[in-house]
Amino acid sequence: MPTELKFNFNENLDNHLHAVSEALQANIYSTVDLKVKVIIKEENTNPIVQDTKIRYKCDTLVADETERAKSVLWDNTINQVARGKSYHFKNVTVRIFDDEKYLNTNESTTVEEIDDIQNIKVDAPEIKNNLLKVKVVGANIKRSPSCLACNHTFSTKEQPAPDEEEITCTNCNITTLTSFCNTKMVAQIIVKTTTQELDTYTCFNDGIESFLKNIKSLKSLTQIEQAELKPLILKSGQHTIIGDKKAKIIAQFLPAPNHQ
Repeated sequence: MPTELKFNFNENLDNHLHAVSEALQANIYSTVDLKVKVIIKEENTNPIVQDTKIRYKCDTLVADETERAKSVLWDNTINQVARGKSYHFKNVTVRIFDDEKYLNTNESTTVEEIDDIQNIKVDAPEIKNNLLKVKVVGANIKRSPSCLACNHTFSTKEQPAPDEEEITCTNCNITTLTSFCNTKMVAQIIVKTTTQELDTYTCFNDGIESFLKNIKSLKSLTQIEQAELKPLILKSGQHTIIGDKKAKIIAQFLPAPNHQ
C-alpha cells in the first residue's frame, strides 16, 4: 500500500565534501568536493592537444585549514577561479603524478565562490617558501590587452596597430579579433625585503584585487584609475605577500598588521 514516511535527512551522507588532508588520503579516481582558497595560480594557461582538440590547462595551489594540494584547472573552470579567493569545488577527481596526489577538474566540475577561508595552512613548503614581508618603494602601472584563449599579456611590440582587426598570440598561436581581447592591469612593483634588498615583481589583476581588498578601497579593480592606484600602492607601507619567486609574480597580498 502507498505510504508516506517522515524522517530527518542527513545532507552529509549525500555529498563528497572533504578537507584537503582527507582528499589526499582518498583513493585515486575518487570524486571529492572541497572548500579551499586559491593560493597560487599560473598567469598563462597552457594549450594541450588531446585527440586532435586543443584544451587549456592551468596549474594552481589550493589550501584549507588542514593541508595544501596541487590542483589542475581545465578549460571553462580556469576563468572561474582567481588567486586569493575561496571556492567550493564540486566533482573534482583525485589523481596522481610522480607519486604525488593532486586534484583534477573535469567536465562535471562546478565552482562556486564562498566567503574567504582565512586560517589556511601556511607552513606547507610551497606556501612558506614564497611568503615575503616587503615594503613597496616603486611602482609602474598600465593596462594591457591579453589573449582571450590563454591570458598571455601582449607586450608593446606584440600589440596590433589601431587599424588591425586581428592579433595572433605568441604563446598559444591562436588568432582572435582584437575587439575581443581581455584587458589586464599590470603593475611592476619594486619592493624592499626585510634584508633591505630591492627586488622587482609583477602583479596582475588578481594580486591587485587582493591589495585593494586589504586596504579596504571603496573602488574595485574595474573602477579605479591607474593614476589613483599608483599612489595607493606607494604609500601603503609594509605587506606580507605570497609571491612566485621564480616567475617574480605577486600571487596575492595577505592582510598586514596595519591593515587589519
